[in-house]
Amino acid sequence: MDEVKKSEKRPVLKLHFTQWEKTLEAVSIFGLLLLLLLTFQSWEDIPESVPQHFNISGEVDIWGRKELLIFLPIGAVLLYAALSIIRKYPHRFNYPWKITEANARAQYQIARHLLAWLKAETIWSFLYLQWMMIQIALGRAEGLNKAFLPMFLLVIFGTLGVYLVKLVRNK
Repeated sequence: MDEVKKSEKRPVLKLHFTQWEKTLEAVSIFGLLLLLLLTFQSWEDIPESVPQHFNISGEVDIWGRKELLIFLPIGAVLLYAALSIIRKYPHRFNYPWKITEANARAQYQIARHLLAWLKAETIWSFLYLQWMMIQIALGRAEGLNKAFLPMFLLVIFGTLGVYLVKLVRNK
């Protein structure tokens, strides 16, 4: 029978928002409010058929009912809430090295900054997608910019890379 590993005890620290986290939080909330405002303010003008899916080139390849436009704001609100809750427990995150009293504060703070960045980047990406879907539905655009997917991936993975380096330097 396999022996179950006991989980390591990590320090639980009371961390306050840094100024940078407050700024990113404001950016996320502002993006979320704009997303909700955009959706509800343009609702009456949006035709019944809207883009539902884009191919890798940014062209619409599936159309659907306009009610589908509700999913991005709902997803953004859920993402915002989930990441806001998760960031309160950095001692429970999965780190690839041992967290000790000596490195806990730096590791936790870096991980929380990473989550704040990812939250802001994702919400603003949702806002852009929603805006473009509405523009396409209204006949003002034909598809997403071909650079959207590569840029989105570059931003997300670039952020992950930068913060992974910071975590390694502070282990």
